[in-house]
Amino acid sequence: MSKLSLRDMLGNHISEGTHFALISRRQREGGRALEYLQGKFCELASLSEIADIRNSRAAPGSSCRSLTLIPFRQIAERGFEVVNDATPLLNMIVARTTLHHESELDFVRSPAKAKVSSADFDIDDDAYAEIAQEIIHREIGYGSGSNFVLKRNLCGTVENFNLDRALEFYSNILNTERSAYWTFLVWTGAEFLIGATPERHVTSRGGEISMMPISGTLRLDQQSSISHLMSFLNDQKEVEELQMVVDEEMKMMCRLCPDGAVVTGPELVHLSSVIHTAYHISGLSSASIADTLTHTMFSPAIVGSPVQNACRVVARYEPKGRGYYAGVLALTEIDDEGELTLDSAIIIRTAYVAPDGRFTIPVGATIVRDSCPESEASETRAKASALLTAFQGNSSSSRASNIIDTTSDQVSEALQFRNEGLNKSWLRSRSETKRPISGSSPHKMLIIDGEDDFTQMLRMQFERSGLDVHLASAQVDLPFDNFDSVLLGPGPGDPTDVSDRRISSLYDLAGQLLTSETPFVAMCLGHQIVSRRLNLPIRRLTPPNQGIQKYIDYFGRDILVGFYNTFAAFACEQPLEGIHFKQSIEISRDINTGEIYGLRGKSFQTAQFHPESIISRDGSLVIEEMARFLKDACKPLNRRSVGLAGR
Repeated sequence: MSKLSLRDMLGNHISEGTHFALISRRQREGGRALEYLQGKFCELASLSEIADIRNSRAAPGSSCRSLTLIPFRQIAERGFEVVNDATPLLNMIVARTTLHHESELDFVRSPAKAKVSSADFDIDDDAYAEIAQEIIHREIGYGSGSNFVLKRNLCGTVENFNLDRALEFYSNILNTERSAYWTFLVWTGAEFLIGATPERHVTSRGGEISMMPISGTLRLDQQSSISHLMSFLNDQKEVEELQMVVDEEMKMMCRLCPDGAVVTGPELVHLSSVIHTAYHISGLSSASIADTLTHTMFSPAIVGSPVQNACRVVARYEPKGRGYYAGVLALTEIDDEGELTLDSAIIIRTAYVAPDGRFTIPVGATIVRDSCPESEASETRAKASALLTAFQGNSSSSRASNIIDTTSDQVSEALQFRNEGLNKSWLRSRSETKRPISGSSPHKMLIIDGEDDFTQMLRMQFERSGLDVHLASAQVDLPFDNFDSVLLGPGPGDPTDVSDRRISSLYDLAGQLLTSETPFVAMCLGHQIVSRRLNLPIRRLTPPNQGIQKYIDYFGRDILVGFYNTFAAFACEQPLEGIHFKQSIEISRDINTGEIYGLRGKSFQTAQFHPESIISRDGSLVIEEMARFLKDACKPLNRRSVGLAGR
């Protein structure tokens, strides 16, 4: 196919009202390929309709494919709060696919640079920094979550914009962003999406699904050096930022993978203006494509954590909605064996260009407890700069990131050192982490979910300890008889907020568990609720313990574990003798501050930290001990049913 025919073909499709995409992506066998996909986008009502369009199997050799644009508002399918900006869920049944060489786009290069006018952010640097500071104080500082992504838009106009300009911009991005996961140009019939995303969303092939959590950002310029990179790799804020995202994506993977998931990495992902750090997570799953996409909406790296509450925060601070930003571009196809496969990319670092040349480039930064708001504003500028540079015709392949040798032993050692303090149970191969075969009457545990999918990781860890685990929401009326033990799970929010039905439900349940001496354990929010039941004071921490590791003495064992809490219980004396629910209660606490790390009575044990977290090096030992404790404390629960909500 000649170079001209590709251009003519694209032009004809626009005039005929058909749609197309050009996608350069990594191939399984190595290298990259430029794929041309042509068809017609149709609007879907929900992701479940993808299953209606595609069968799970097709004849070997079938070329059947579909391309799906998933907007951020689609997260409403998970029941999460979101601004409904009416951005459509689009699906294209691909009628034609051809492979091309990137050089076929060279003919569109114009000797005159494109003129970009009125390019500026819709929220200026000072206003953005003020909003970031408010999130740190009001949201992270009061227990809404550990991190949140705040977006703003770079807006402007490309003068004399047309198809040739769109292809030229795309060609420039291809030349500058060689390390992107996907580089794409999509014509929807209403606008062009032109982007280079560094981040895989989720892939599914041969029964294995994979995700690629990315976080941490080093801004690059011509003065960047190996010393800047090493400082970035050893910056605790950047380390913690990535670890928090890994925890969030592990929650998703544990929901989809019955036998758990394995974390590998970390590695560097370097684009023209920034370098990121990333891990890979993989596991075996039989979930459908629609379910896989639904339960991975959306990457915490672009939303925040925990994801459900982060959506509430995003809705408060971004009232206009997100469009396709932080959504997903997904390619579904049939492989040579007739199996349905999925490859997908997160829609970031993407320009949305209308036919008249007006464009929007949404960019965001992750706000954590120790963020510098002004630096986060600068980070968004760096992320937008590569696309703006491509618009302006500066496509030199001499990138700032090429100045730094990212393959040196020094860099490799710094990356591997990051794993030293992590929970090794998530870093082992799948053959080492299979759940044990239960006996004829396995110990049955009910986990009460406080709106944090850390419960999915807790389920996996306790199953590996031989328990038969079931989950229930704190806001669903469900009896807990017929279970041997209960786990009061983690969740966001203020444990003293009696107006929150979720909190009041957990509080009532904690009282009944203590009174009945039902064996139970409690984590984080659950621990705080039990502490309230024992009349221990709850205080807000300044600064909060969101995503940090601590060495603590936990009932005589020195352990390194991860904390995600803004509130904590305190005590100055131990043990609590005789007056609390007829139990003598031991306390694990900081001897200097009185902050409580755990409580233990004859029928229960609690932990303020998250033993299931990737950042809890010794978490597996704690969970194994808790499982033994519950089995030893267990007695048949032939009690009346007790509801979990509405009390």
